[in-house]
Amino acid sequence: MASVDAIAMLRSIIAGDAVDADAVAWVRDGMQRWLLQGGSISVPAALGLNPKPLSVRKALRNSWLCEAALHLDGSAWSRATALQRAIARFNYRWPRLRHLAAPPESLAPIDRALFLAFKVCADMPGSVQGVRDAIGAVAAHIEPSEVIEKLGCGEISMSSPSLHDDRHALSDGIRR
Repeated sequence: MASVDAIAMLRSIIAGDAVDADAVAWVRDGMQRWLLQGGSISVPAALGLNPKPLSVRKALRNSWLCEAALHLDGSAWSRATALQRAIARFNYRWPRLRHLAAPPESLAPIDRALFLAFKVCADMPGSVQGVRDAIGAVAAHIEPSEVIEKLGCGEISMSSPSLHDDRHALSDGIRR
């Protein structure tokens, strides 16, 4: 599994955010690791990413699905249900948008997150439970205090009846 910091950094770069000193340091340090190892490790591994591209793409996809869920209201299950419907709706728009390098400014915030999710991995979860699992996969690999800071998913709780209930875990393996 790719480290959360590496996924967050890659996500920021792919989204077209300004490249800051942290991003430059991440790439520089990774490339130095790769060079010092004489190429015995892959560049993705040197950057702290899973060497399997599909794993990295799914982690990025999941982080943007998590962001999309922030634009929905209700319980964890109702957000996952609404997000599954939004994914299905966006899937019909995707063929007209897939050629674009970045999401159009005219897209609503939820559709911007879905654009970025589709751009890195068009293979979307096919069920409400799949959406919950994808969002939970993001939260399960981050310390709860870092969820908001890293991926903006601090309000999402996969096991609680309310997304704003701090007494429950973000996912099955994380407790606040």
